[in-house]
Amino acid sequence: MEALMITEPSGVEVLATSTAALPLALPGAQTLHDVVAVSPSSGLELAHLAMQVGLAVGALLDTAAAQVELVTSDLRALYFLDMCGTRTAGELAMQLMVQQSCVTLLAGRLEGKQLLQRHRDPGDRRKVLLQITPAGQDLVRQVAARARYDVRRLFAPLSPAQSAHLAVLLGEIVEARPGSGTGS
Repeated sequence: MEALMITEPSGVEVLATSTAALPLALPGAQTLHDVVAVSPSSGLELAHLAMQVGLAVGALLDTAAAQVELVTSDLRALYFLDMCGTRTAGELAMQLMVQQSCVTLLAGRLEGKQLLQRHRDPGDRRKVLLQITPAGQDLVRQVAARARYDVRRLFAPLSPAQSAHLAVLLGEIVEARPGSGTGS
């Protein structure tokens, strides 16, 4: 086994040179591959932390969407269209990381609530364009004010400088993702 530096709950760093020390790193760990928190910069640890923060933000969005009788994917779609303007159903599907058939369903729900309009692309009649309505924009602004407050509370342990730095780093990851569409 290779050596592994483990920080005990007391804050003391211990060099683990046998699998017997692994339970200090992660209860139930049998091999180094079982240890998620090998180091703060390991891919698994970053993924775990990103998922935990993502789940917390997702829970906030679930609550915000429910308060205006929407599902979270519908709220996310409206937010994206409000930020980036009219998009094709395919572009929205890519941004939301869902199948285009899911966008067709959510567009129907939102159109029924007069929060979104669908129309054919005049340049390519095969494409459906999705555009947020003024009522949809009003709803996004109403929900965004509360959601921003809740998200600020979630990130309150960070200083303003740390928050700004995190935003830059996360933005770089999002922009590097193929089809992010956030700037177009």
